[in-house]
Amino acid sequence: MRTIKNSWKFFKKSWYKLTFYQLFSALGLSLFLWYITSAVREKMNIVTELQPQLQETIQALEENAQNALIDDTGVLNSLNDATNQIILLTAVLVAGVIVIYSILEGIVWKNVLDRDKKYILGFSFVTALFLVFLLLTIYLTSKSYWLSGVAAFILISWMYASYVSLGKEKLLKALIPGLKNLIKSGVVVFLSLFFIALALTVGGIFLGNYTWAALFSVIAIEICLFLKIVLKEWV
Repeated sequence: MRTIKNSWKFFKKSWYKLTFYQLFSALGLSLFLWYITSAVREKMNIVTELQPQLQETIQALEENAQNALIDDTGVLNSLNDATNQIILLTAVLVAGVIVIYSILEGIVWKNVLDRDKKYILGFSFVTALFLVFLLLTIYLTSKSYWLSGVAAFILISWMYASYVSLGKEKLLKALIPGLKNLIKSGVVVFLSLFFIALALTVGGIFLGNYTWAALFSVIAIEICLFLKIVLKEWV
């Protein structure tokens, strides 16, 4: 109870500033993801549209290789361009998420934990490190959704625990938060994911309205912000 009381006291004291940073972070990251994924989806549609023409090209090559190669070079070039752009956009997506999340969320955590400006540099390093591990883990466990989910949950919990330790501990020590703090972080991450999923489900599916989904999402973001403060007081 003492942890909750202290967290609530800090939350009320810094509500305006923290809410602004957290909403700006969520909005900035969401807009970036929407823009890049829309661009990737557009290029994927181009690839899909070119598939029938590609099949015709393959058949033509089998029948008359030289003439087909001359006539259908444009199809192959278009397919190659679209594929290269998808690869480039995917790289921009990964790098952009790391940079934007590190800056915007770093500012949020810096103010939650009351750290100096150097904290954001360490935060960026920890974030990049764990996101690389996260992508690698998802790739290696892609055949099992349950295993990927559990591995991702553990890594995110570990990352949160490192965020809290960062600044009051040296970088390497912050990366090894200990089992007790890892469990506490896991509880906070689980509750955060639960409230976000609940907000999107209730607002987007049951009510079927984007306005309600946005409203419930803001409420969920506020709860997640409060849970970050709880983790700070708890660890």
